Amino acid sequence: MSSSLVAIAGSACFGLWMTVHFVPPNNLFAWHPLLMGAAIGSCGASSALGVRARAMAPGRARLVTLWSHLWLNAFGTVCWLLGFFAIYANKNKLGKSHFSTTHGTIGMWSTLALVVTFALGVASFNALGVLARFGWTAATRRVKAAHRSLGLFVIFAGMFTASLNTGHSSIGYGAGGKALSDVALGVAASALVLAAVSTPAWSTKP
Repeated sequence: MSSSLVAIAGSACFGLWMTVHFVPPNNLFAWHPLLMGAAIGSCGASSALGVRARAMAPGRARLVTLWSHLWLNAFGTVCWLLGFFAIYANKNKLGKSHFSTTHGTIGMWSTLALVVTFALGVASFNALGVLARFGWTAATRRVKAAHRSLGLFVIFAGMFTASLNTGHSSIGYGAGGKALSDVALGVAASALVLAAVSTPAWSTKP
Protein backbone atom coordinates (compact mmCIF):
# COMPACT_ATOMS: atom_id res chain seq x y z
CA MET A 1 0.00 0.00 0.00
CA SER A 2 1.40 3.42 -0.95
CA SER A 3 2.08 6.15 1.58
CA SER A 4 -0.75 8.19 0.03
CA LEU A 5 -3.30 5.47 0.73
CA VAL A 6 -1.94 4.97 4.25
CA ALA A 7 -2.32 8.70 4.87
CA ILE A 8 -5.88 8.85 3.56
CA ALA A 9 -6.85 5.70 5.48
CA GLY A 10 -5.49 7.17 8.70
CA SER A 11 -7.21 10.48 8.06
CA ALA A 12 -10.48 8.71 7.28
CA CYS A 13 -10.32 6.71 10.52
CA PHE A 14 -9.58 9.84 12.53
CA GLY A 15 -12.39 11.69 10.76
CA LEU A 16 -14.79 8.84 11.48
CA TRP A 17 -13.83 8.87 15.16
CA MET A 18 -14.34 12.66 15.32
CA THR A 19 -17.66 12.31 13.51
CA VAL A 20 -19.02 9.66 15.85
CA HIS A 21 -18.09 11.74 18.89
CA PHE A 22 -19.06 15.24 17.78
CA VAL A 23 -21.62 15.12 14.95
CA PRO A 24 -25.22 14.27 15.94
CA PRO A 25 -26.21 11.24 13.81
CA ASN A 26 -29.69 12.64 13.16
CA ASN A 27 -28.48 16.11 12.16
CA LEU A 28 -28.54 15.78 8.38
CA PHE A 29 -27.56 19.40 7.85
CA ALA A 30 -24.34 18.91 9.85
CA TRP A 31 -23.39 15.90 7.73
CA HIS A 32 -23.58 17.91 4.50
CA PRO A 33 -20.56 20.25 4.98
CA LEU A 34 -18.60 17.52 6.77
CA LEU A 35 -18.94 15.01 3.93
CA MET A 36 -18.52 17.63 1.21
CA GLY A 37 -15.34 18.88 2.86
CA ALA A 38 -13.96 15.34 2.96
CA ALA A 39 -14.97 14.86 -0.67
CA ILE A 40 -13.29 18.01 -1.97
CA GLY A 41 -10.15 17.26 0.03
CA SER A 42 -9.95 13.67 -1.23
CA CYS A 43 -10.72 14.52 -4.85
CA GLY A 44 -8.24 17.40 -4.74
CA ALA A 45 -5.49 15.11 -3.39
CA SER A 46 -6.43 12.55 -6.01
CA SER A 47 -6.11 15.17 -8.76
CA ALA A 48 -2.61 16.03 -7.57
CA LEU A 49 -1.64 12.35 -7.70
CA GLY A 50 -3.11 12.05 -11.19
CA VAL A 51 -1.01 14.91 -12.52
CA ARG A 52 2.05 13.50 -10.75
CA ALA A 53 1.49 10.07 -12.32
CA ARG A 54 1.45 11.61 -15.81
CA ALA A 55 4.98 12.94 -15.21
CA MET A 56 6.29 9.52 -14.17
CA ALA A 57 7.89 6.92 -16.41
CA PRO A 58 5.87 3.75 -17.05
CA GLY A 59 6.42 1.18 -14.34
CA ARG A 60 5.26 -0.11 -10.99
CA ALA A 61 5.59 3.25 -9.19
CA ARG A 62 3.40 4.96 -11.77
CA LEU A 63 0.81 2.20 -11.60
CA VAL A 64 0.67 2.37 -7.80
CA THR A 65 0.20 6.14 -8.02
CA LEU A 66 -2.64 5.72 -10.50
CA TRP A 67 -4.33 3.14 -8.27
CA SER A 68 -4.00 5.59 -5.35
CA HIS A 69 -5.55 8.25 -7.60
CA LEU A 70 -8.47 5.91 -8.34
CA TRP A 71 -9.13 4.92 -4.72
CA LEU A 72 -8.92 8.51 -3.48
CA ASN A 73 -11.38 9.51 -6.19
CA ALA A 74 -13.68 6.66 -5.22
CA PHE A 75 -13.58 7.68 -1.55
CA GLY A 76 -14.19 11.33 -2.45
CA THR A 77 -17.05 10.45 -4.79
CA VAL A 78 -18.79 8.35 -2.13
CA CYS A 79 -18.43 11.18 0.42
CA TRP A 80 -19.72 13.70 -2.13
CA LEU A 81 -22.80 11.63 -2.97
CA LEU A 82 -23.54 10.99 0.71
CA GLY A 83 -23.18 14.72 1.40
CA PHE A 84 -25.53 15.48 -1.47
CA PHE A 85 -28.03 12.94 -0.13
CA ALA A 86 -27.80 14.42 3.38
CA ILE A 87 -28.82 17.92 2.31
CA TYR A 88 -31.45 16.58 -0.12
CA ALA A 89 -33.01 14.43 2.61
CA ASN A 90 -32.82 17.31 5.09
CA LYS A 91 -34.76 19.59 2.72
CA ASN A 92 -37.36 16.85 2.25
CA LYS A 93 -37.61 16.51 6.01
CA LEU A 94 -38.19 20.26 6.42
CA GLY A 95 -40.48 20.55 3.40
CA LYS A 96 -38.15 22.97 1.60
CA SER A 97 -37.72 23.26 -2.16
CA HIS A 98 -34.66 21.83 -3.88
CA PHE A 99 -32.09 23.70 -5.99
CA SER A 100 -33.74 27.05 -5.33
CA THR A 101 -30.44 28.87 -4.65
CA THR A 102 -27.26 29.43 -6.62
CA HIS A 103 -25.44 27.25 -4.08
CA GLY A 104 -27.88 24.39 -4.61
CA THR A 105 -28.04 24.71 -8.40
CA ILE A 106 -24.27 24.73 -8.95
CA GLY A 107 -23.97 21.97 -6.38
CA MET A 108 -26.40 19.82 -8.34
CA TRP A 109 -24.53 20.29 -11.64
CA SER A 110 -21.21 19.72 -9.90
CA THR A 111 -22.51 16.43 -8.53
CA LEU A 112 -23.65 15.26 -11.96
CA ALA A 113 -20.28 16.30 -13.41
CA LEU A 114 -18.50 14.38 -10.65
CA VAL A 115 -20.33 11.15 -11.50
CA VAL A 116 -19.45 11.55 -15.19
CA THR A 117 -15.82 12.38 -14.30
CA PHE A 118 -15.44 9.26 -12.17
CA ALA A 119 -17.02 7.10 -14.88
CA LEU A 120 -14.62 8.54 -17.49
CA GLY A 121 -11.67 7.86 -15.19
CA VAL A 122 -12.66 4.24 -14.62
CA ALA A 123 -13.28 3.74 -18.34
CA SER A 124 -9.91 5.19 -19.39
CA PHE A 125 -7.76 3.44 -16.76
CA ASN A 126 -5.77 1.00 -18.88
CA ALA A 127 -5.20 -1.36 -15.94
CA LEU A 128 -8.94 -2.05 -15.84
CA GLY A 129 -9.22 -2.47 -19.61
CA VAL A 130 -12.79 -1.17 -19.83
CA LEU A 131 -12.43 0.57 -23.21
CA ALA A 132 -10.48 -2.38 -24.62
CA ARG A 133 -13.34 -4.75 -23.84
CA PHE A 134 -15.60 -2.69 -26.08
CA GLY A 135 -12.96 -2.14 -28.78
CA TRP A 136 -12.75 1.58 -28.06
CA THR A 137 -9.03 1.86 -27.33
CA ALA A 138 -8.67 4.51 -30.05
CA ALA A 139 -10.78 6.84 -27.89
CA THR A 140 -8.59 6.45 -24.79
CA ARG A 141 -6.70 9.71 -25.26
CA ARG A 142 -9.90 11.72 -25.71
CA VAL A 143 -11.57 10.06 -22.73
CA LYS A 144 -8.55 10.76 -20.52
CA ALA A 145 -8.51 14.40 -21.65
CA ALA A 146 -12.22 14.74 -20.88
CA HIS A 147 -11.66 13.14 -17.47
CA ARG A 148 -8.89 15.63 -16.60
CA SER A 149 -10.75 18.70 -17.79
CA LEU A 150 -14.09 17.77 -16.21
CA GLY A 151 -12.33 16.74 -12.99
CA LEU A 152 -10.69 20.15 -12.75
CA PHE A 153 -14.10 21.76 -13.24
CA VAL A 154 -15.61 19.62 -10.47
CA ILE A 155 -12.96 20.61 -7.92
CA PHE A 156 -13.19 24.29 -8.84
CA ALA A 157 -17.02 24.21 -8.84
CA GLY A 158 -17.08 22.41 -5.50
CA MET A 159 -14.86 25.00 -3.85
CA PHE A 160 -16.76 27.86 -5.47
CA THR A 161 -20.10 26.38 -4.38
CA ALA A 162 -18.82 26.07 -0.82
CA SER A 163 -17.84 29.75 -0.83
CA LEU A 164 -21.40 30.74 -1.75
CA ASN A 165 -22.74 29.45 1.56
CA THR A 166 -20.06 30.45 4.05
CA GLY A 167 -22.39 33.18 5.24
CA HIS A 168 -25.08 30.73 6.36
CA SER A 169 -26.69 31.84 9.64
CA SER A 170 -25.79 28.55 11.34
CA ILE A 171 -22.06 29.19 10.83
CA GLY A 172 -21.86 32.59 12.47
CA TYR A 173 -18.90 33.91 10.49
CA GLY A 174 -20.38 37.34 9.99
CA ALA A 175 -19.76 39.57 6.96
CA GLY A 176 -16.01 39.80 7.54
CA GLY A 177 -15.59 36.08 8.03
CA LYS A 178 -17.65 35.32 4.94
CA ALA A 179 -15.55 37.68 2.82
CA LEU A 180 -12.35 36.11 4.12
CA SER A 181 -13.64 32.59 3.46
CA ASP A 182 -14.77 33.56 -0.04
CA VAL A 183 -11.35 35.00 -0.88
CA ALA A 184 -9.53 31.99 0.58
CA LEU A 185 -11.65 29.49 -1.35
CA GLY A 186 -11.42 31.52 -4.55
CA VAL A 187 -7.63 31.82 -4.33
CA ALA A 188 -7.28 28.11 -3.53
CA ALA A 189 -9.47 27.10 -6.47
CA SER A 190 -7.61 29.43 -8.84
CA ALA A 191 -4.24 28.15 -7.62
CA LEU A 192 -5.40 24.59 -8.25
CA VAL A 193 -6.38 25.40 -11.84
CA LEU A 194 -3.11 27.28 -12.49
CA ALA A 195 -0.99 24.51 -10.98
CA ALA A 196 -2.73 21.86 -13.07
CA VAL A 197 -2.69 23.52 -16.48
CA SER A 198 0.87 24.86 -16.06
CA THR A 199 2.27 21.40 -15.35
CA PRO A 200 3.99 20.07 -18.50
CA ALA A 201 2.52 16.62 -17.88
CA TRP A 202 -0.99 18.08 -18.17
CA SER A 203 -0.89 18.04 -21.96
CA THR A 204 2.19 16.12 -23.10
CA LYS A 205 1.09 12.55 -22.32
CA PRO A 206 -2.10 10.61 -23.11
